[in-house]
Amino acid sequence: MKLYVINQNTKEKVYLEYDADDKGELEYKIGGYEFFIDDIKYNIDDVRAEGNSIDSIAGLASGAAIGTLFIVTVGAIIVPIGAIAGVAAGIGLSYLGKPLSKELRVRRFNESKSKKAAQES
Repeated sequence: MKLYVINQNTKEKVYLEYDADDKGELEYKIGGYEFFIDDIKYNIDDVRAEGNSIDSIAGLASGAAIGTLFIVTVGAIIVPIGAIAGVAAGIGLSYLGKPLSKELRVRRFNESKSKKAAQES
């Protein structure tokens, strides 16, 4: 999961170098409700989360790496069945539960409130 704010001038995403499960935790890690990036003032409630595809890529890569150990020769053709099976296994493993938990984590962060917003409710 990656945390970001929208730059008020360029309207582009600016990614934060923090990881947090909710806005209260992020507020604690940053050290307050308001913070600055490139001289632009933001607050915790400006921060959003989005999914991150690194886990899926890691699953594919590890599956393919393990699979390359199993190379089969059929006639004069070398068939990397293991690599193909490994990639398929990597896809399966990366999509078993992870995207759902990733989506839930992103949604939980985006629906959370900062400590300040929670106190005002």
